[in-house]
Formats: sequence, C-alpha cells, structure tokens
Amino acid sequence: MILAYVCGEPTKSKTDSNKIFEELYYFAFDANSITAELIIAAHRCHQAIEYQGQKAITWQKSVTRNSLEETWVIEGHFHVLFAVGELMRRKRIGLDDAEAAIGLVEDAMGIVEIYARLHARESAYRMFRLTSSKDELLQVISGLDDPTPERPRQLYFDFNEGLR
Repeated sequence: MILAYVCGEPTKSKTDSNKIFEELYYFAFDANSITAELIIAAHRCHQAIEYQGQKAITWQKSVTRNSLEETWVIEGHFHVLFAVGELMRRKRIGLDDAEAAIGLVEDAMGIVEIYARLHARESAYRMFRLTSSKDELLQVISGLDDPTPERPRQLYFDFNEGLR
C-alpha cells in the first residue's frame, strides 16, 4: 500500500511484492517519512477501495450475462490507491489525512476506469502489470486537470452572414 500510495509505484506494488522486504524495504519504509498516521490513512483508503472491489464482485455474480466490465476494480486496487495519492499531492493535501483520501476514492476510481476503458481489449490482470500503467494514469489525471485540450476549431458558414 505504501509503495502505491506514498511512493507512487502501483506497478511495483502489484508485481514486485516479494521484493518489498528486500531491496524495496528502505524505499517503502523510509523511517524519515513514513509515520503511523500515513500507514493508517493508506490502510483506511485501501479498505474503501477493497469495499468497492467486493461490490463489483457481487455485481458480477448477480448478472446473468457474462460481463467483465468491472473486473478492473479487482485487479487495479493499487492503481486506484496510487491515483488517490496523486490527487492528494496535486491538491496539496497531506497523505496522512485518511478522511480526505477516502473522499477521493470515487474520483480515483473514475480515473482508473477511464484508463481501463482505453485498454478494454487487454485483460485487467495484464493491464495493471504493465510498467506504462503509471504514466498512462498520470496522463489521464493531467487530462482531467486541463478540461479544455487543444481541439480543431470547426468553422461555420452562414450564407447570410459569411464565415464565423
């Protein structure tokens, strides 16, 4: 959780879990920056994300058609946690503020859902193990920060008034 939330490494959280207590130990558990409050906030936020994942599993079991629309929630929980941390950093909210983190879970899930929809042809299992997933999530977040990206301007011609 700390690798994803604090250190901004959701893919390592997912794929390098056996290294967390080896070469990643001092990165994930830096005594100068990791506090009990920070760990509690990451844990509480992750619990909220896991609750959403359980809701998705329940929903999947309840539908009669074979739908995999929500499987990204199950595989992408560390990426949602990463997105919460990134949103908090951008809003300059301390990562130890559990209530603020939980309040951003829905926004973070929306961000990861956009990423998942952009990769709808890939399995969620593979998608969240790609090293590019973090950078692509950051692009989605940045795109949301700038809601008016450059778009070609459409011209309109009115025979009575000319070109507008």
